Parts: sequence; structure tokens; C-alpha cells
Amino acid sequence: GSADTPGGASNSISGVPYYHQDDFGPASCGPTASAQVLGYWDDHGYGNLVDNGSSATGHVAELVYSLMRAENYNPTDGTYGNMIEPGIEAVCNNNDYGNNLNFNVISDYSVSWSADIVTEINANRPFVYFNWNTSKYPNWAHFTTGTGYNDNSGHKLYVHYNYPPDSPFELNWDNIPSDN
Repeated sequence: GSADTPGGASNSISGVPYYHQDDFGPASCGPTASAQVLGYWDDHGYGNLVDNGSSATGHVAELVYSLMRAENYNPTDGTYGNMIEPGIEAVCNNNDYGNNLNFNVISDYSVSWSADIVTEINANRPFVYFNWNTSKYPNWAHFTTGTGYNDNSGHKLYVHYNYPPDSPFELNWDNIPSDN
């Protein structure tokens, strides 16, 4: 959550693909959220991340399965948060995955509204967002893809939830505890 005063602004990143984690395996939200971020970058100057086409027409499953391997996914536990950064970097920077892009991924475990959420979205940089505590709002252990915000009345973070429908899911940032 955040103590920042709402600023009356909103923004969303267009062109972030929607992928459905159920297409790839149980508990595959980490690789799916990561693939949505990389699918965006595939369409915005890094065209080899999704092989043989765009984020909508290429081999998306191949990208997700590469991320599963690189993020140490398993169908029981999914992917641990500390594996997202090295997994994305491996897929983007390792010739074993057909890429040598010199991506630098940053993990931020102390996210602020203005310095992180608003800044990244305003710079058109979608991100993997993770809540891990099922006993605190939003009551899930789930990776999503941050794509928008609205702080006209409170702080709303919009994410791709990895499930249909293909529309942004609203999280009330003010209700998310700082330790989740």
C-alpha cells in the first residue's frame, strides 16, 4: 500500500498481451506474467523474444516454457519470487534461448506508488507484480503483470491477471499491506 496522496492522474500501457496461465500448466502464473512483459518488448524493439511472429502470432508457448525452465517452475509450487529476475534475464540474455539482449532486470521488494508503479507505467515499462500472502489483501499468492494505474480516487493498480476476460484487473493499492 501507499501513503502517497492521490494525484488525479491515470495511465495505461497499450499493447501488453494477455496470456492465460491455464494454457501452460498449473501454478504457472510467474512464467505467464513474465511472458506478458516480454511479449510487450517483443513488439517494441526486441523482436526475437517470441519466436516466429509477434506477441499475438508467434510461438508464445515456447516463450512461456523457456521461462518455466529458467524460473525453476514446478507444477506444485509454481515459481518462487526470487526466480523471476534471473529467469527473465536468462531468457533475454542467454544464447541457449536464442537471445543476447543484455537485459537488466531489477527486483524491488519495497515498492512505492509514485517512485515505482507510476514511474514505470508512465515510462511504458510493464512489470511482473507479485503478492504472496494469502491471508492479506488481495488474498492470493499470484504473479500478475502491471499495466496501468489510476489515482483519481485512491490508488488503483491495473494488472493482467492471467485469466479471462482479457481486461485489466483492478487492485486497490491502498489496501495492500506493505509486507505483501
